[in-house]
Amino acid sequence: MSIVPLEHATFVGLTGDKEALLDDLHRFGSLEIIPLGSGTDSSAEVGPSSDAREALKFLLTSPQRRRQVSDHTLFNAVEVEQKALELQSRIQRLEAERDDLLQRIAVAKPFGKFEFSPLEQMGNLRLWFYAVPHNQMSDLKPVAETNGDEQQLAWEIAERDQRFCYVVVISHQEPQNMPVPRARIGSRSPTELARRLEEVELGIEDAQAERAFLTRWCLLFAKSLTELEDAAARANAAQQTYDSDRLFALEAWVPQEHVEELAQYSQTKGYLFESRPPSPEENPPTLMRNTPNMEAGEDLVNFYMTPGYSTWDPSSIVCVSFAIFFAMILADAGYAAVLGLGLLFFWRKLGKPTAADDITAHGVDEEGNPADQQPSAGQRFRPMMLMIVVFSLVYGVLVGSYFGISPPPDSLFGRLHVLDINNSPLMMGVSILVGGLHLVLANLMNARRFADWRDGLAAIGWAAAVGGGLLYAAGSLIPAVTFLKSIRIGMALVGLIAVVGFTAWHDALRLASRDTVLNLKAGVIAQFEQFVRRLVVSATHDEQLIRNIVLVLAGRAAEEFIQDKDIEVRISKAILGEATLKEEGHQAILALSSDMLREGIELIPDDDVTGGARVRLIEDKLEVDLSDRAVARMISQRMIPRFKAILEGVE
Repeated sequence: MSIVPLEHATFVGLTGDKEALLDDLHRFGSLEIIPLGSGTDSSAEVGPSSDAREALKFLLTSPQRRRQVSDHTLFNAVEVEQKALELQSRIQRLEAERDDLLQRIAVAKPFGKFEFSPLEQMGNLRLWFYAVPHNQMSDLKPVAETNGDEQQLAWEIAERDQRFCYVVVISHQEPQNMPVPRARIGSRSPTELARRLEEVELGIEDAQAERAFLTRWCLLFAKSLTELEDAAARANAAQQTYDSDRLFALEAWVPQEHVEELAQYSQTKGYLFESRPPSPEENPPTLMRNTPNMEAGEDLVNFYMTPGYSTWDPSSIVCVSFAIFFAMILADAGYAAVLGLGLLFFWRKLGKPTAADDITAHGVDEEGNPADQQPSAGQRFRPMMLMIVVFSLVYGVLVGSYFGISPPPDSLFGRLHVLDINNSPLMMGVSILVGGLHLVLANLMNARRFADWRDGLAAIGWAAAVGGGLLYAAGSLIPAVTFLKSIRIGMALVGLIAVVGFTAWHDALRLASRDTVLNLKAGVIAQFEQFVRRLVVSATHDEQLIRNIVLVLAGRAAEEFIQDKDIEVRISKAILGEATLKEEGHQAILALSSDMLREGIELIPDDDVTGGARVRLIEDKLEVDLSDRAVARMISQRMIPRFKAILEGVE
C-alpha cells in the first residue's frame, strides 16, 4: 500500500568485469538501469520476432493440445516457428475458400442440379443466372448489343419458389436491362462445388491435426522466447553503461531494501559501489507494492495513470472506492445476490492461471519445471469482486430494493430499509457526504507523503476546510446537535488559513530570498555607479583638465577638422560666471577666449554641465558630449558587467 523507496546506485569497475556484473544484475532483477551510453535499437533485433510470437499465439489457441515435451534435444525453435506460420497461412486460406464455396453453393442451389458444358460445345455461349422477384418478371427483357444493335436474348425459368423465379439467360456477354444483378455462381457446377468443399474441409482437418501435433512444443517454444527476451534485455543493458578504455560505470534505481545486499556483493566482487537518495530534481520510476487483497486497486490506478514517485499510492483507496461507487450505482440487493452467486460459481476458475500464463511460467524455468507464477488477473481481481458483492448487498439492503421491489415495512428487511432512494435531497446528501469524505481522506493521505510536516499543512488545511463544510451541512440537517455549529466555522477557517499560508511555502521562501538577493545586487551596483560618477565629477572640475579639453575641442586642433563653422563650447557656469574654482584657473580659461580661440567659437555657460564640456556644431546640429555625466555613464557601461561578474563570483 505504498510506493517503494528507491536509491540512486552507481557501480564502477574494470571493463573486463562489465559482462560478469551485468549477468549478475540481470539475475538479480530488482533494478532499473539509467542510460549513460548512446543506446541503440539493436536489442529489438536480438529479441524474439513478431512472427515467433504470432506462431506461439497460434499454437496456444489450438482447440486441441498435446502433452508437453521437455527434452531440448528434440526441439528446433526455427522449424516449429516455420511450420506453425505455414499452417496458420494454410488454414486461413482454406477457411476463406470454404466460406466462398458455401456462399456459391447456397446461390446455385435454387437453380437445381446442372452441369456446365465446354464453351466449344456451347458455341462460346455462356449461362447467366438471375433470381428475379415475381413482381419484376414483367420487366424481364434481356438484350445484348451487337454492332450497335440490341438483340433479344433467349432465357428460361429453371425453378420457382414463393418469392423468386430463377432465370437462366444464354448470351456471349452479360445481358443488359436486367431488373436484378446476376447470381455469382462461377464456372463450376453445384456438384463440383460440393466436391471441392469436401476436399477443403478435409484439408482444414489435416491442418488442425498438424497444429495439434505442434502444440507439444509450446513449453519449449515459450521458453525459447523468454530466453530471447532475456538476451535482448541483457544486450540493451550493455549499451546503457558509460565505457572508457579501462573503466565502466553503471547507474540504476534500486529499491532501498536491496541496497545493503548490492553493497556487500560489490565489496565481494571488487566493484566500487555508491548509493544515495534521489534528489528533488530527479524523477525516479514508480514501483508500487500492495497486499494481495489490494492488487486490483493497483491495476485500476495504472489503467488511468501511474502516480509519480514523489506522490502517494492510492491503490487501496481506489479499490474500496470503486466497490462503494459500484454498490451505489447498482443499489439493489437482489442483483447483488445474483452477482455473488456468479462469483461463487467462478471463484475457483478465477484462481487458476490461463493456459498462456501456465505455458509462460513453465517456459521461464531453467530446468523445464513449473516456475513460480505471479498471480493471474483473476486471482488479483477476486478480492475486489468479493468486496463489490458485499458492499452491493449491504447498500441494497439499506435502500430496500430487491429486484426493484421494496419489502413490507413490518418485515425484517423492511426494518433495515433506512435510506429512501426516492428522496432526492437525502440521496444528494449521501452522495455529497461520500464525495467529501473521499476528498478529506485523499488530502490526509497526501499530507503523509511529505518528509517535512510543514509541506503537508496545505493538504491538511484542505481536508479541514472540506470537513468544516460537511459539518456545516450536518449541523443544518441536525439542528439538535448544537456543538457542530461552533466546530464547523473554526475548522473551515483554520483550514483555509493553512491553505493560504502553507501552499508552496518553499516556493515563497525561494522567491523572497531571490528578490532579496536581486535587490541587494541592484543596490550595490547603484552605489558603484554613484561612486564612479563622483570620481568623474571630481576629475572634470580640475581647471587644468577643462583648459586642455577646451584647447583640443576649440583651439588650434579644430582648424584641421572644423573650418568655417560656428561652434559653441558649453562649460560650467562656475568657470565663466561664478568664483567657485581657483582664481588662477578661472583666469586661464577666460584667457582662451582672446588668445587661442579663433573667430566663430564661443564659450557659453550651461547649468546642465557641472564638469567637462560640450561642443556643438550649430549648422550641423552635432554635439560632442564630454561632460561629467557622459563620461561617468560611458565608464559605468564598461565597468559594471565585470563588476557584476566579480560580485557573482564568476571572476
